[in-house]
This record gives sequence, C-alpha cells and structure tokens, in this order.
Amino acid sequence: MAGAALYREQLVGGWAGRTHRPHLVARPADLAGLQQALAEAHATGRSVIAMGAGCSYADQIQNGQGVVIDCRGLAGVETWDPATGRLAVRAGTTLADILRLGLPSGWTLPGVPGSFMVTVGGAIANNVHGKDAHRFSFGRAVRAVELLGADGGVTTVTRDGDGLLFRGVLGGMGLLGIVVAAELQLERIPSAWVEVETVRTFSLAESLEVFERRSERDFALGWINSLASGARQGAGVISFARWAER
Repeated sequence: MAGAALYREQLVGGWAGRTHRPHLVARPADLAGLQQALAEAHATGRSVIAMGAGCSYADQIQNGQGVVIDCRGLAGVETWDPATGRLAVRAGTTLADILRLGLPSGWTLPGVPGSFMVTVGGAIANNVHGKDAHRFSFGRAVRAVELLGADGGVTTVTRDGDGLLFRGVLGGMGLLGIVVAAELQLERIPSAWVEVETVRTFSLAESLEVFERRSERDFALGWINSLASGARQGAGVISFARWAER
C-alpha cells in the first residue's frame, strides 16, 4: 500500500470483544496526518472508517477490506469559558477530559454514556445517550462541528446555519465525513452530586407507571425481569436521580 508507513496491522473490535479482526490502522496525531492517511487510503481505492475510543458495540468500527483511522491523537481543548459553559475541543478529546474541566465550575454534558472514555467524535457520530435518555442525547450539547470530507477539505457545519446536514452528522456514524473538532454548550448544574431514589416494582405495568410518574427526574435507570412469568413479568428495580443543590 502506498505510504504504508502510516498504517500498521492490528486487531480492531467493539466494546464487547467478540468480533476482533485484523485491520490496517492509522494513528494520526493532527489534522494534517489525518488528511494524509485519508489521501493514501483513497489512492489505493480503500474505503475509510474513523474510530474513537473503541467503545462501540458489535462491528461498527470494522471495515472489511478497507482501513481504519484511529482519531484519538486529535485531542485537546481549544477554548473553554467557565462563565458560559461554551467549549471548543478536538474530536479525540474524551468526555472524561471535559467533565474534569466542567464539573468544578458547575457544568456537565448531556447524554453521557456508561464509559467516560468515549471521544467527542464518537459521541457525535453515534449521538450517544446516558441515563438521561428520556430527556435528551449528546446531540443537545453540539453547536457546531468541523467535518473532514472525502476530498480532504474541512467544512464547518452549524446547528443554526446547516440544519439538515447538521442533523445528518449527529448519529450519522461518520458516513458524511469525519468529525475533527466540535463546539459544545455544556449544561449548568447546581453541584456535581445527585440525590438517588430507588423503587422496587412487581409488574411491567407498575414499572411503566413508576417511570411515567417520575419523568421529570434528571436520570432514570431500570432493571426489568423479563424472564418472570405471569403477573410478575416486568418486575424490577428502578433508580431515579436529580441534581442535588449545593
């Protein structure tokens, strides 16, 4: 492969670890390196898929006979305003990096999934969600993205100015381009702590009713027994949380 120094063969697989397969993987450290990796893949007729922290399930970061570009090297905070909660970051930045910066100043992200090691680029490509999924997803925080196209050019896509394309990029799995940077608006919170309430339920109907009655809570999580039979099917343990005052 032309320019093969950029690519090394390694196993690539999802979070569950069941489908690891060998791929040619590039690990650029900056935008220029990413553009070079993209150009060299295209020069040999290979398709490209971008990879973040590898926290996705199944095989969505695998690419058959194509190549994978690991974007974790494109990381770092470019601007941060603790007064407004507005943040500009490169796509390889993890949600943990952002939370370490925002929480002490009273800001958080919406739609944080179970792993804080998810990258911003991956979070946008999958429009990830967390225990606040009944309210919103990660896309709520995104105000603009820098999108690398197949031609190697970078385009700024904004929520207000490019509505249709912007919505396609959120949850678009990277098929419309590779996110290389983003501007985010964090959510103001009263503290970094939550008050938790746990409810035991004894049927599916009761579980659904409990969720409905507490739909205004900031977070909700239910463990439901789908193996029970009869009236107890759907019984479970449901936890709710709301941001605690200081």
